This record gives sequence, C-alpha cells and structure tokens, in this order.
Amino acid sequence: MQDLEYFRPRQLDEAIAILAEKGERAIPLAGGTNLMVRLKRGRLNASCLVDVKAIPDLRGIDSNGETLRIGALVTQTELAGSAIIRAQAPVLARACRMMAYPEIRNRGTIGGNVCNAGRAADLIPPLIALGSALHLASPSGQRVLPVADFLLGAGRTALIPGELLVSIEVPRHGPDTACAYVRVSTRRTAGVAAASAAVFLAAEGGLCREARIVLGALESKPRLSVEAAGLLVGKALDEEVVDAAARLAIEGVSVVRDARISAEYRLHMARLAIKQALEEAWTEVNSKCATS
Repeated sequence: MQDLEYFRPRQLDEAIAILAEKGERAIPLAGGTNLMVRLKRGRLNASCLVDVKAIPDLRGIDSNGETLRIGALVTQTELAGSAIIRAQAPVLARACRMMAYPEIRNRGTIGGNVCNAGRAADLIPPLIALGSALHLASPSGQRVLPVADFLLGAGRTALIPGELLVSIEVPRHGPDTACAYVRVSTRRTAGVAAASAAVFLAAEGGLCREARIVLGALESKPRLSVEAAGLLVGKALDEEVVDAAARLAIEGVSVVRDARISAEYRLHMARLAIKQALEEAWTEVNSKCATS
C-alpha cells in the first residue's frame, strides 16, 4: 500500500478545508471496510486520508416528526438496532441485517455504503424508494441532493472535490405506507446481491395511491422504474397486477456482466424479487390501514 498523508480533524469545517486543499486524491476515511481493501490492492489513486470518525456532526439518528436524520458515520449495526429506525424506516434496519458479517456491519457506515456507490449496495435501493436525500457540505456551503441523483454509475457519484456527506434525510411517511426490500445472492450468507428490489407503496381505500420500484445490482446504478410503478396506481395489487408490474420493471435493463451468474438468470431473479417486495409491502400497508 502506498504512503499516505493522514489527518484526523475534529470539526466539520476543518475536514472540509483539508479535503478542498488536498484535492481529488484526498479520501475521507470512516469505517474503511471497502476503502482499505481498495488501497491495499492498488485500486484507489489517493495521496491523503482524512479520518472523519471524530467529527460529531456526522453522527447520530434523530427525528423532528417530519423527517428522519441519519448521520453519515452511523454504522450498519447502529442502524439495525435503532428504535427510531425500526419505528420510522424499518426497511433500512432489515436491509442492514442482510449485509455482510457482524464484524463488517460493526464498522461499515451508511455514508460509506452510499458514497462507495457499489452497484450491489444494499442500502441504496431502499433509500431511493423512501425518497431520501443527502446533505453535502463543502467550502462553498451546503446542498441537498436526492440519493437517486447522487449516483452516476458504479463507483461514481456527484461529490465534488472538497465535499463531504454529512447526513441522510429520510421523509417520515404516514401509516398508510410501507416499504420492502428483497435481495438475491449466490451465497446463503453475506454474499453480494446478484439482484435486488426495493418497493414503496401508499394505499387509500384498498387501492394503491403511490408507488416506487427500485432495481438494484443489475446495472451500473439502481434503476427507478417509473413506468412499472405507474402501472400500480389506482389498482388493488392482485397477483396479475403484481406480475405485470414486475415484468415491465425489468424491460430494457442492461445487466452488467458477471462471471458468476448469467444475465438471464439475474433478470429472472430480479422479477421474483420485485414480486416478493410488492407482495410484502402490499400486505403490510393493508394491515396498517385496517388497524388505523
């Protein structure tokens, strides 16, 4: 591994100033579960590590009643165990429990999962389905960007030099909504997702009022299937409607090549994942509506 400059700022402004001064080869270090592997293998062109773990602005989970704020340094274990997350965005807790091994979840952060922009990242599809946004800080100020717009491709994001992810904002949805996430892996435990699907549904009067379908792990970045989601609106989600939406969602998908498993099989598994996610979310939202 190459020699690197190392900085450990304790304030957000200090970290941003260092990142801006050092330029594109300055890399923020949080959990390091992916970063350190890439550095050791020579797959990352970096001259400087900026360890952000001591910055309090990047930590914490809190809610103001309308939105949920998750600090970029919140680990996957913390996310899965948070009472606030389980109450307001339980799909994120469930997704975390599907990821890797406990040792990795104890170190890996939600910010790292998003900023690494891996095509099979497990938290990104449900974050998009929930309509989440990212709070980014740089020397020129702060900006807010939807998660879907932040991702440009595998390993590529809209981060500019000197910019740092501070937190993730998740809208608080009403009791007439539900979100589900389903992943398919080639291994029983801790395998990278070969296909995944996240679904958000809102219901009213026994019919779907709003829907979002997000496909993960197939292309270079998650796909938000607007047309398939539109097929659901105004309908009760019976088996025929669910199957039609799942088939429509995978139309036109250009599956990234994977030596482990064929594109045809991954599309087949993606369709099944969409169906399962739709069925889970529809069952949950109807149960909520019946008791509210």
